[in-house]
Amino acid sequence: MKKIVQTITLVIFVFFGDSLSAQNKKEDVVYLKNGSIYRGIIIEQNPEQNIKIQTHFKNVIVINYAEIEKINKEAILPEPSKKDSKQFEIKKRGFASFSEIGYGIGLYNPSFQPFYETHLTGNYLGFKSVNGYQFNEYFVLGIGLEYNDYKEVQAFPVTIDARFCLINQKSSPVFIWNMGYTFGMKGEKCGFIINPQIGFKTNISNNVAYIINVGFRFQQTELIYNNHWGQYESNIKNSKSTYYQFITVSTGFSF
Repeated sequence: MKKIVQTITLVIFVFFGDSLSAQNKKEDVVYLKNGSIYRGIIIEQNPEQNIKIQTHFKNVIVINYAEIEKINKEAILPEPSKKDSKQFEIKKRGFASFSEIGYGIGLYNPSFQPFYETHLTGNYLGFKSVNGYQFNEYFVLGIGLEYNDYKEVQAFPVTIDARFCLINQKSSPVFIWNMGYTFGMKGEKCGFIINPQIGFKTNISNNVAYIINVGFRFQQTELIYNNHWGQYESNIKNSKSTYYQFITVSTGFSF
């Protein structure tokens, strides 16, 4: 009987001892002016500039002092459950990359129709890679490299790509301003390109988001064609600058 009492006493002591120890452990809690809260360990402080806090998910978050409302030392919360572990914190700044596949639906172009040239209304398939920098939760600026097959012209646009996320949430509407210059893959004369888009992005992990966009594209190019005399085609070649016009749809991932 004595041994049983001693065993129960030991179990109670260990249980309450661990509970008291856990309650005495503290963590850093950073409250932001926008209502966000970060819990973890502050691993670096740069006076009057920023702090770095390592969260429970092992992410290191950089926070400017101007964003901080207060910093407290508080008791560590219970470990997150498996359900809670699916939550994540969205990246705020740093290198950003986008990989997309796009499809263009050609529109009727009345500005240039020398007989058989009505195929300006054709569709195209394209691939795009954008690499740049994410300045904050709302703005990313990068350089886009793209390949598009316009049937009669294989185009290689190089563009400036600016992306504006409208709300700081897991899922958000996005506005994209994309413009630059297009080079022909085989020496074709191309030119200015502009492709404003609106889209939607949703984060599927800390640094990865799924994106889908719809837009309207103008693509300048110079087409070369032969003159026609009645039903005969001459050897005299003419050229005319015109614009492809497309409704664009693209989808992919950001990293």
